[in-house]
Amino acid sequence: MRNFFNQLSYKLSSFMYGRYGNDRLNNAIAVLYFILIIFSGFLRFILPGFVLRIIRILEYALIIILFYRTFSKNIYKRQRENRAWLSIWGDMQPELEYEKNKFVNAGTYVYKKCPACSAKLRFKRVKGRHSVQCPRCGKNFKMTVFYGGKK
Repeated sequence: MRNFFNQLSYKLSSFMYGRYGNDRLNNAIAVLYFILIIFSGFLRFILPGFVLRIIRILEYALIIILFYRTFSKNIYKRQRENRAWLSIWGDMQPELEYEKNKFVNAGTYVYKKCPACSAKLRFKRVKGRHSVQCPRCGKNFKMTVFYGGKK
């Protein structure tokens, strides 16, 4: 049995030799594909038929692009596409991380922007009106917290 898997592994690696394989853009396409599948599965009774057909076409297009990029022999072009995606994703990632932290720490911390320099600040959640100072620009401003944090 082990010999069978060794042969299968050898044949697969021989087939993939000179082909591009997987990268971060392919991972993003796969995640989007599965999100569309789940979305259309839950909402198939609510959405009109033509919207479901459009979503289905989009799913097929994504899976075709995914396989095309994986098995492509034009490695240079696929690397350029991946670099372009990473430059876009790199610009979005800090903002998404900030929003995730706001959601996760909502019971413990308050997130505010400084009115002068727009720095993103985090304060312990203590109910009431507070006077705070921005550590970046030194400007004092007032903020109100409407409910207290976890004890």
